[in-house]
Amino acid sequence: MLVTERSRKEENVIQIPYSALTLGEALYLLTNYHEGYFDAGKQTLILNEVED
Repeated sequence: MLVTERSRKEENVIQIPYSALTLGEALYLLTNYHEGYFDAGKQTLILNEVED
């Protein structure tokens, strides 16, 4: 049961490595299309799909 709930929450998350984006591209995604944050520990940009 817990695994199913966890996978449902993770379906709406996109993780992009820092090396795949420029800073400008990352900021553009965060400000225009998605809610998210920078994860320094994993060195990724985490984008959450916004549900209406």
